[in-house]
Amino acid sequence: MKRHTLYIIGILIGCAFSSCRKIEIVVPSEYELVSDGIHPEANPQGMYLVNEGNMGSNKCTLDYLDYVNGYYIRNLYSERNPNVVKELGDVGNDIQIYGSKLYVVVNCSHKVEVLDARTCERITQIDIPNCRYIRFYRGNAYVTSYVGPVQIDPNSEFRRLSCPGVRQYGFRHRTKPFQASPKDSGRDQSAPYPCG
Repeated sequence: MKRHTLYIIGILIGCAFSSCRKIEIVVPSEYELVSDGIHPEANPQGMYLVNEGNMGSNKCTLDYLDYVNGYYIRNLYSERNPNVVKELGDVGNDIQIYGSKLYVVVNCSHKVEVLDARTCERITQIDIPNCRYIRFYRGNAYVTSYVGPVQIDPNSEFRRLSCPGVRQYGFRHRTKPFQASPKDSGRDQSAPYPCG
């Protein structure tokens, strides 16, 4: 009986160790030659593309079209950031470069990923519920979101501005950022509504 118990304990311990994950699997980037060829003097040198992925599947990816070397690189983010859990996230919605940083708005993961524009390595993550689009104006980032008013914290590194009742699409004219007019205002829906 004692020998039988030791045998069962040995099998359980063996199962426990063999079920542990030893190696994290990182999906490598795929490189594809572009039929248009190499353009060493290309300006711009390339273009980033955010792929939305299916909602709920956590499959948003970031690709890069390299005009200089003639490559299309798929799934660049996961290879450059192997320690980020769940990779880029769920439903990529917008992407912008401002200065030396690349901003990727990931809607259903409720975040904006801030990356180095040259290396695609993660700098930080900004949590914003249900964020949609990002635009820049005079050194500030404006992110649209489908949530209620957000408090402005003057001590915060990132200031948030609330425009209750406005639609999500924004633009700028001369020196002011604008949103589409409020839904229930009775104004012409195409008329600009100052935000801030």
